[in-house]
Amino acid sequence: MWLIPAVDLKGGQAVRLSEGDPSRKTLYGDPLEAALRWQREGARLLHLVDLDRALGTGENREAIQRIAEALAIPFQLAGGLRTLEALREALALGARRAVVGTVAVKDPGLLERMLQEAGPERLAVALDARGLEVVVSGWQERASLSALDLLRTWADLGVRTVIYTDVRRDGTPGFGPGGGGPGAGSLAL
Repeated sequence: MWLIPAVDLKGGQAVRLSEGDPSRKTLYGDPLEAALRWQREGARLLHLVDLDRALGTGENREAIQRIAEALAIPFQLAGGLRTLEALREALALGARRAVVGTVAVKDPGLLERMLQEAGPERLAVALDARGLEVVVSGWQERASLSALDLLRTWADLGVRTVIYTDVRRDGTPGFGPGGGGPGAGSLAL
């Protein structure tokens, strides 16, 4: 298991949503500075999340491109990657891995095509949950499938990396470096 620091982007800024609630956000400023801070502190991999894309309110491509050009460490990109084109875009930006969540829950056929295109080493699946309840679409919708059923399905399809986030803990005080600042909330399994 790895602990992977994260930088969440919303409106071109590094942010942290308390328990995944877009109305309860803390701003941390320039996402490039946040990313470089994690690199200086010894991170081996960085997790970038485009919250605007995940929520369907825009995108942070320019900021992600600046981060990709400045980092010396690899990064993975998550947030709203719900088409093959979006997957290709993430990898073209330089992401070592693309991370999909909603697609993996709602459309296993598309997940399978994504795995075939990117390969299991370049595609990870996000399992986001409030307790035992799986959530999708920027954590705004409940899924009807159980986490265990999803894990079995994904394993059968060839998924090798699952990133688990307990949305109830994400962005809360005392969790993660800096007491819930940029980087709190997810575990890669």
